[in-house]
Amino acid sequence: SSSLPENLKDLLRVFFAQVKRLKTAVTELVKEPSFADLDALLDRAIDLLDTAKAIIDELERLSEG
Repeated sequence: SSSLPENLKDLLRVFFAQVKRLKTAVTELVKEPSFADLDALLDRAIDLLDTAKAIIDELERLSEG
């Protein structure tokens, strides 16, 4: 049992799931991917960065309190 707040635990779970999905998407790219493939990959990367920012924001909020 961790002392981390549940919302932070949820964000971390989402983050690591997104990392796995991004890694899989990169691994499955064909040698010459289409624009749509690259766009989807970029969307996954953006989602991952958004989640990372949410984790940082939550950690900062917790350190202030």
